[in-house]
Amino acid sequence: MQIDDIVDYIGRDSTDVANRVHLALFEAFELLARHPRLGHTRHDLTRQPLKFWSVHSYLVAYDPATVPLEIVAVYRGRRQLGEWLG
Repeated sequence: MQIDDIVDYIGRDSTDVANRVHLALFEAFELLARHPRLGHTRHDLTRQPLKFWSVHSYLVAYDPATVPLEIVAVYRGRRQLGEWLG
């Protein structure tokens, strides 16, 4: 999911909440770039060497071995992720 899509979707109900989520996501990206080992692995979701970090109801998937840090995807936390990540 694209960040703009997330913000637009949330913004339909509340621009204030949309702005807070947007800011929280980018703060998380900066934190993870400085400390890529912070996240946790999810072997139930993927065999790829990815880590995950929760931000509000979203799950950030990223590759901790990349410099600069690669954000692979941002998923809505309630979705079925296993089929997406393989």
